[in-house]
Amino acid sequence: MGKTQLAVAYTKQHRTDYSASIWINATDETTLKQSFYRAAQRISRQYQSVLYIKNAVANKDLNETLEALVVYDNYDNVRFDRRNGIASSTRPGTAGSWSNPGNTLSGSAVSKAYDIRSYLPETDHGTVIITTRSATVKLGKRIPLGKLRDVNDSLAILTSTSNRNNLVEDPDATTLTRRLNGLPLALATARAYLDQVATSYKEYLEIYEKAYIELKDNTWVFHALGNLYSDQGRLKEAEAMYERALQGKEKALGPDHTSTLSTVNNLGIFYSDQGRLKEAEAITASYLY
Repeated sequence: MGKTQLAVAYTKQHRTDYSASIWINATDETTLKQSFYRAAQRISRQYQSVLYIKNAVANKDLNETLEALVVYDNYDNVRFDRRNGIASSTRPGTAGSWSNPGNTLSGSAVSKAYDIRSYLPETDHGTVIITTRSATVKLGKRIPLGKLRDVNDSLAILTSTSNRNNLVEDPDATTLTRRLNGLPLALATARAYLDQVATSYKEYLEIYEKAYIELKDNTWVFHALGNLYSDQGRLKEAEAMYERALQGKEKALGPDHTSTLSTVNNLGIFYSDQGRLKEAEAITASYLY
């Protein structure tokens, strides 16, 4: 919930405290390697001397590398060796906001899981930040993020770029922030929408409620179709329906709701019945821990 935005804000606020800041898209190994490649390109443009770069690699205590900041963003497809006491976990399509409709759960997510530790700096200086939705990542100091508990903090997000002032005095704005339940991404999405259109907070809340009801009313259909297709042996269709049901329930009800967990359980059993034990373990662990 707002983990990427928080990392961005930290990087901007402390940019003068570090000799360099490198942002890595850690969604999967492909995006991670692409990020490293782009970073290397920028470094080579700034320091065109091959000898200088070789010296920096060989002497890792140079001032230019001593206090570097590296951010690994969206490391959600996690795979750690159990011998190290950490289980695997994948958690795409998490709840926590009305935004990110493209984040869907799929079996392919498990195949994207990887161990990030081989990509971490080998030096014992500098700063590394890893943003993740998985509670199984236990590297360094953990800072769990939660909802905004103070309504004034939620109102501050709505005010930041929406060019609307005196929100504390607007009862509809307060009602909207409470309905969005202190979720930073949901608040940021509302702020971005309200910044583009001449819609009141009351009208936005009505739009939100209508969409919420439609989503909530339709998710049971996907779950039922998943059961039906599974019974018929139409496994590919069944998996797709379970995934859509899970995505909808997370958004409408939250990840801890009994209905959401029921779909998680069904999906876990579905994987287990096919012998896909790692995927069954991963989907179950990501919601229970």
